[in-house]
Formats: sequence, structure tokens, C-alpha cells
Amino acid sequence: MQTNIISKLITTADYNRAKFAMRNADSVPVQENMFSSCTATEVANCAFHVVRNFENPNYTYKMLAPYMTHAQIDNLLKKSVPVWVHTVNRFFRAREKFARRVYGTPKQM
Repeated sequence: MQTNIISKLITTADYNRAKFAMRNADSVPVQENMFSSCTATEVANCAFHVVRNFENPNYTYKMLAPYMTHAQIDNLLKKSVPVWVHTVNRFFRAREKFARRVYGTPKQM
């Protein structure tokens, strides 16, 4: 079974961001800068999926093996992982926007 698709889709930087986002997804000031369609629960869930699949690349394959073929799971991951990573990145963009607004840009400091 080839499960290297996870290593192609999730980088170490994505993993580290997701771990941070899982712990800080409910940060209220950051949520105010995010799109209204992205809730803290959604950020935490997407971050959880990124972390879980990065730490254990076989996780999704084991869970879905009784219901789907390997190729179907690959296709599902190819479509799902970018959404998870994008949601975590939206959290970080909102966090950076909040930090710039509160603390200013490096030139202003």
C-alpha cells in the first residue's frame, strides 16, 4: 500500500501551523479577522485532520478501507487536504492581520 500521498500534500510547515492552530483556534481577536464562514470549530477540525494524517499517514486508509478502494481514498485526500491546509492558512493570515493592527508593522515599531 502506497501512502506517500500525504507527504506530498502536507509539508512540515503545514503540520507545525496546524498544531499551533489546534491549540489557538478559539482565539477571539483572531476570529474577528477571519471570514465569517470559518468558525473556530472548523479551524480546529481541519488542523486536527492535518496533524492526524501527517503523524500517521495510514490513518485515513485504515479508517476508510472497508468502504473505499485505495484509489478512491487517494482521490478523497487529494481533494480534502488542500481544503484543510487552506483553512489553517486562513487562520494564520487572520492572526497576522490582527498582530499588524495591534502591534503595528516592523517599520512602525
